[in-house]
Amino acid sequence: MLNEEPQWVAVYVEPRAEKQVALRLSNQKIENYLPLVRRLTKWSDRLKMTEKPLFPGYLFAKITKRDVVRVRDTKGAVFIIGWNRQPAVIPENEIAFVRAMLAQEREVEVRNENELHKGARVRIKAGEFQNLEGTLVSEGDKSKFVLKIAVLNTCFVTTIDKDLLQVLTPETMKKTQP
Repeated sequence: MLNEEPQWVAVYVEPRAEKQVALRLSNQKIENYLPLVRRLTKWSDRLKMTEKPLFPGYLFAKITKRDVVRVRDTKGAVFIIGWNRQPAVIPENEIAFVRAMLAQEREVEVRNENELHKGARVRIKAGEFQNLEGTLVSEGDKSKFVLKIAVLNTCFVTTIDKDLLQVLTPETMKKTQP
């Protein structure tokens, strides 16, 4: 639930309008984040490197309760993702994780969470993503770490060294809780 401090929300936008809506929100002095990935796109006569939204149809805005109407009234914005007429807040660390992953230019993909096989809950033990939790999905001899962004019903997937992962059990979860 939004309060007086700015918090991240997901904004669903019209098809292929992510960049225009991000610009309009910026013009209104509303902080926003549109994660973009570079992809090789095949056109009829050539291949071209293009930037595409990581989450097609969505962008993130950092807003307060007072900003909700301005965001909803922005041309191209369809609605703010939420439940019971309340915008759903996305934790700051999930936005930071997406930014960090894209800044490293790691190969990433987004999958609908229903496409993923259920696996063990894991926590990263070391490195810059230390203490982030997610799900481990094994495909062949690769380990993939998944961070679920519940509001969008999507998952962020990347390869993580198995040695950096700790399987979470009820006992290990109790040890880390305050």
